[in-house]
Amino acid sequence: MDQYLTSLIPAASLNFTPKWNSETAIDWCSCAKGYSDTFLAGFLWLDKLGLSALYGMEMVLRQCLYGAYFGILNHENKPRNDYWLSFLYKKLVGTQVYGVSFNLVEPKLRLYAASSRK
Repeated sequence: MDQYLTSLIPAASLNFTPKWNSETAIDWCSCAKGYSDTFLAGFLWLDKLGLSALYGMEMVLRQCLYGAYFGILNHENKPRNDYWLSFLYKKLVGTQVYGVSFNLVEPKLRLYAASSRK
């Protein structure tokens, strides 16, 4: 599929194509009550924001704004933890992303560094 799309788009314009991560959530398969709507799930959301910044995504769009167990707002229209994490991320984290490398026994741990907003 990627080869087909690449053949349709002139090579010179590929650098100017915006990258969006859309219809995303912290988990897959409708998430889970008591997990996707808790403090713990916020770490998965921050990881997704960090990875998206690292790969140059210009926009990250949640799949569900309201309801379900992974919506930003719960069934009472009250913001969940991910709402506040997104709000703080947008207010505090800048656009410059820095490469971070370290040697650990646990290779599944990821670390991100970015500039702050002015």
